[in-house]
Amino acid sequence: MTKARTYFIIQEIRAINSALPAQIDSAARMRQIKTGKFEDGAVFSDKLDNDVSYVNRDYIATPRMIISKRMRDIFEQVGGLVDLAYDRVYFDFLDFEHEYYAVGFIPRLGCVDTDRSDAWIDEDDGSILEADKLVFDAEALEEADYPALFDLKGRIGTFCFRDDLAAALNAAALEGFKLYPLAEWHDSLPAKDPDLTIEEELTPQPPT
Repeated sequence: MTKARTYFIIQEIRAINSALPAQIDSAARMRQIKTGKFEDGAVFSDKLDNDVSYVNRDYIATPRMIISKRMRDIFEQVGGLVDLAYDRVYFDFLDFEHEYYAVGFIPRLGCVDTDRSDAWIDEDDGSILEADKLVFDAEALEEADYPALFDLKGRIGTFCFRDDLAAALNAAALEGFKLYPLAEWHDSLPAKDPDLTIEEELTPQPPT
């Protein structure tokens, strides 16, 4: 019998005065960010063309997640996620020259236990409109062979990480996100840290 696994949901964390990725060079680029529909090699610039430098980060939340190369390496080495699409994208206003990839072909999985969850779910299409607490159906996870990563069906862009992959990402001290245990996650968690400012974000050492 396959060992039951636990899951974590990723949440982007930014400084309270950070606008990334809201400040993009054009409306067309902004639509690409919001929809996740952009091609390999896309370049994004700060549309304000000012002197603000943005924090180095490993994860950028869009409907199609964007990750750094070091995060991709953990995806592949720990999660075995070698068959996903990794399309190179460029942000010319980010520090430390990370390589960034837009991740495609993340499997979608419908595994919410509607009876045990505290959520408002559309009866017609299954969309999760609000969620104070989510509980996953153990049988659905087992039937899917406990995937290392999946996009939660009914709530686009809610990415769920298996415990071993989440532990490896946390151990690597990556920046720009937090992984919440499923039991602690709800959809009103803040994306910005009121105790962190752009100036404080710019102080970390470059990755080795």
